[in-house]
Amino acid sequence: MPDLLCKPFGTHGKVHQITPQSAGWRYVGFSLYRLHAGETVGEALGDNEAILVMVEGKATFDAAGQSWGELGERMNVFEKTPPHCLYVPNDNSWEATATTDCV
Repeated sequence: MPDLLCKPFGTHGKVHQITPQSAGWRYVGFSLYRLHAGETVGEALGDNEAILVMVEGKATFDAAGQSWGELGERMNVFEKTPPHCLYVPNDNSWEATATTDCV
C-alpha cells in the first residue's frame, strides 16, 4: 500500500499533486494550489473531469468555455460556511485568477 501521508512540495502555487497512480487508487486524484491575489493558474483536463473547490479565499473562474465569475465566500476553513465548488467536464480546461489570497 502506498504511503498516504504526503507533505506539500512547496508553499506557493501547486503545493500538492496526488494522482490515482501515486495513491494506489483507480480514479480519484487531488491537487492543491496556494495563490496570492492577482495570480492565475489553470489546467487542461483531457480525459479527466474536475471539481474545483475554494477552500479559502476568492477567485474568478473561466471553465468549459464559460466565465463563472467570482467564487468563494469563506476566508478561513474554520468559518461555518460551506466551500464554493465548480464542476468541469472532461476534455475542457479551467483557469482561476485569485482575487484574494486563496487555497
